[in-house]
Amino acid sequence: MTETRIDEAESSQGPGASIAQPIPAEVELISLAGRLDVVSSNTLRQTIKEHIDGGRNRLLIDLSVIDFVDSAGLAALVRGMKLARQAGGDVRLVRPRRSDAMRVFELTTFDKIFEMGETAQEMASQWSAS
Repeated sequence: MTETRIDEAESSQGPGASIAQPIPAEVELISLAGRLDVVSSNTLRQTIKEHIDGGRNRLLIDLSVIDFVDSAGLAALVRGMKLARQAGGDVRLVRPRRSDAMRVFELTTFDKIFEMGETAQEMASQWSAS
């Protein structure tokens, strides 16, 4: 398992990678922080594409510490889900803890489109069981 972190401050410089929580090897964890907006969505799109091009098509995106989500961020997630599914995988999300960020998913009904859970471990274990 690798974990890719995309923080608001590093979005213009590209993502960094680090080992973190125990997630099954077949699941790639992408952790986001700060804002998922027009600026950071380009980095997310690129990161998702790199994982899929590398044959890693089960992507778990951790939005738990996201402060803000806009339409460009939602579009990047949907695009990533489409690419992953075309490659035989999927994108699943750890739901944002901040109510303002989660509200965007609820208002757009994206909380029904994406499989979402409270923790990365929960989502990865459900994936492993499927």
